[in-house]
Amino acid sequence: MRRQEKSGKTKKAIALMILCTLFLTAGQFLFKRATTSFGASLAGTILNLPLVLGLVVSGIASILLTYALKHAQLSIVYPFIALSFVWTAFVAVLLLGETLALQTVAGVLIIVAGVAVLAGAGGRA
Repeated sequence: MRRQEKSGKTKKAIALMILCTLFLTAGQFLFKRATTSFGASLAGTILNLPLVLGLVVSGIASILLTYALKHAQLSIVYPFIALSFVWTAFVAVLLLGETLALQTVAGVLIIVAGVAVLAGAGGRA
């Protein structure tokens, strides 16, 4: 495969993974929302709309991951899953009113740096 074609496929895979992580974060937010109305009965759990939507959104994320894997190596694609921790931290603060410990902020910055290094190496494996 030509280097330019491989690079283009890797970029497409990375874009799909960023989208995947946004879907994963939305799923986690919906799962958190589901806990506020989590039923004690099986019927209450099955009819819990945020839970059902969270499962659907997480399923879409899995499909995006699989499609990304079609276009690039696992060792390049999968580490981008770590971005879901970054987005989830933002969602926790902005939408759930949570506060982040200094260690969490440091961890998020390390994740961003690590993903940036991997993105720079994309297609050079």
